[in-house]
This record gives sequence, C-alpha cells and structure tokens, in this order.
Amino acid sequence: MALRAAERIELVGSANRSLLPSGSDSEETLATLEWLAKKALLRQDAMLLGESVGTLRSLAFRFCEVTGREAEHVSISRDTTESDLKQRREIRGGSVVYSDLPVVQAAVNGRVLIIEGLEKARARPRLRLHLGCTSGCTSAAPL
Repeated sequence: MALRAAERIELVGSANRSLLPSGSDSEETLATLEWLAKKALLRQDAMLLGESVGTLRSLAFRFCEVTGREAEHVSISRDTTESDLKQRREIRGGSVVYSDLPVVQAAVNGRVLIIEGLEKARARPRLRLHLGCTSGCTSAAPL
C-alpha cells in the first residue's frame, strides 16, 4: 500500500499518547500496531474492542502517528442519527452551506476513521453505518 504524505499534519495522530505505557511501546502495543498495519495493507477495516476507551483511542492515534496517516474522529451517542454523521447545514453570509462531517471527510480524503461509542448505536436499529473504505481508510472502532 503506497502511503502518501499527510497534507494536514494536525490530523496525524499524536493526541492522548500519555494513556499508553510510558517509555517505549509495550509488546502488546507493538503487536496491535503490527496487526493494524497488516489490516491497512490489505485495505481492510479494523475494530479495536476493550474496556479502556482512552487506551484504545491512544492506540488508534499512535497507529496514525507511526504510519503518518491523517485521522478523523467521531463520537457516537444513543441520539446520533445517520444524517448527524454525514453533513451539517450552516448559514454563512446569509447563504445555506453544507459542510461534510468527519465520516465523509475520512472517506473522501482516504483518512483513518476513528469511531468512538459505536456500541451505543447498536441499541438503535434504524441507525446504519455505511463505512466501506473505498478510499483506503481504515476504521478503528469502537474506542
């Protein structure tokens, strides 16, 4: 998989690194990063599951940092609808403008999509997420 240089360095993961073990990465962290890299090479989505939300989020951002990939982050609650994930309508200068939200930005720009709280959406059967990574993005969820 050919990686392109990140255009927006602020989107490359380095946030919440303090939640990972201090010093060098642990064996478990390295094994998870290796697994994520293999999934990315195969252009497959990945899902990280666990009890420590902060550690999982940090792992996903660490993967982005190591690979130089840009990431988009979205947090889902029980009240999140499908339209809440796609676009937002804004009024700018007296005109209505539609802005793409992180899910669309990740798909369009080939970024890693980090979805936090996906397990909350499952309780709501009408919410369907179509997150096929057609642009080479990798999903790490739920965090």
